[in-house]
Amino acid sequence: MKILVLLSDLYDTIGGIQSFNQSLVSALRELSRSHGWILQVLVLNDSIDRPLPLRERAIVTFGGSRVRFIWAALRASRTADRVFFGHIHFSALSMAMPDSEKWLIIHGVEAWNPLPRAKRLGVLKMDHVVAVSEFTKGRFVEFHGFDPRRCHVFPNTLLPKPRPPRWRGVVEGRRRLGLPEGKMILTVSRLAASERYKSIDQMILAMPVILEHEPRSFFVLVGAGADLRRLKDLAAQSRARDHIYFADHVSSRDLPLYYRSCDLFVLPSLEEGFGIVFLEAMAQAKACIGAKAGGVPEVIEDHVTGRLADARVPSSLAKHVMELLAHPALRRSMGAAGKKRFEKNFSYPHFKRRLDYLLLPNALPSSERSLAA
Repeated sequence: MKILVLLSDLYDTIGGIQSFNQSLVSALRELSRSHGWILQVLVLNDSIDRPLPLRERAIVTFGGSRVRFIWAALRASRTADRVFFGHIHFSALSMAMPDSEKWLIIHGVEAWNPLPRAKRLGVLKMDHVVAVSEFTKGRFVEFHGFDPRRCHVFPNTLLPKPRPPRWRGVVEGRRRLGLPEGKMILTVSRLAASERYKSIDQMILAMPVILEHEPRSFFVLVGAGADLRRLKDLAAQSRARDHIYFADHVSSRDLPLYYRSCDLFVLPSLEEGFGIVFLEAMAQAKACIGAKAGGVPEVIEDHVTGRLADARVPSSLAKHVMELLAHPALRRSMGAAGKKRFEKNFSYPHFKRRLDYLLLPNALPSSERSLAA
C-alpha cells in the first residue's frame, strides 16, 4: 500500500498543527516499516533548503510554491492507495484525484468556517475525516453536513523528546530564564492577530486582581506573532506591568524549561479545537486552567487535572488562578493527575495504536483494539 500525505507545515514553524503533523509522520513511518507500506510526504511551506535526516528522505518540501506542490500532489496521487489531506484548504485537490481513499484531517476553527465552493465539494468527496476532538467533529458535521459515521476522533499527542539536561530545581530554571522567584503563571501560544479568541487579554487584565491576593505572583507569556505588540501595549498600561514578562523567541530546547519552572499553566482560549499546549503542561505534571469551551474540556478534567473557567464570566479566570496559587498541595495533586491522564490517553504509543486501528481495524489483536479505539 502506498500512502501519500499532504501537509502545510512540518518542521519550519512551531504550533499545534505542526506538532500533530510531526507525530503523524513519525507514526506513519514506523507503521510503514512494520506493514511494508510506501510512504510519501509533500510539505507545502517548509524550506526546500532544510536538511532532512536520511530516514525522512520520503519527505519533499516546496518552499511555499503552491503550483509545484499542486502538480506534485496530483502526480503522486495517481499511484497512491490512500491520501491524507493535512489541512482543509487542500480539500479542493481531491476533485482532480483518482479513486484513492481520501482522509481529511481537521483541527479547529478552520473546519467550521465557510469554504469556497471547490473546497466544500472537495470535503464532501472525502472517504473519512479525522478530527482532533469530539467538539471539532461535532462542529464540522453540523457545519458541512458530513456523515458522522465517517468522521473519527483522533486526539493530539506529543512526540517523545530526548532526555533533558539534569534538572536542579525551579530556582536554577528561573535563573537561567531570567525570571524572578515567586508564583509563576505560564501561557504558551501563537500570537496571530486572527486568533484573538485565545483570550490572552483576559489573563493580562486579571493580573492586578490576582496580585492583590498573591503579591509575589507573575505572568509569563511565551509566544510570537503579529498580535504581540498589542499585548505588550496592553500590559504596559496595566498596574501589574512589572509582573508581566514576554518571551517571544523561545527555542524548542528551552520551552520545556518554562513549563517545568511554572507553578500553573493557563490558556483561556474560547475556540480551541484541542489545545496541545495543555498536553505539554500535563506532561510536566502542571495543573492547567482553560476555558469551558471548544475541545478544552476533553483535555482538562475539571477539578481533577485543573480548572475550567466560565468563558461568560470574566472574573472566573482570576478566581481559579487565585485558588490554585493559594493551595500548592492541590496544584501538585492536579499536576500528578494530569501527567497520569496524559500517559494513559494522549501518549505517543497510544496515538500510534489508534492510527494503526484507523487504517487497519481488523489487523490489531483483539486485546489491543480497546486501547486503540
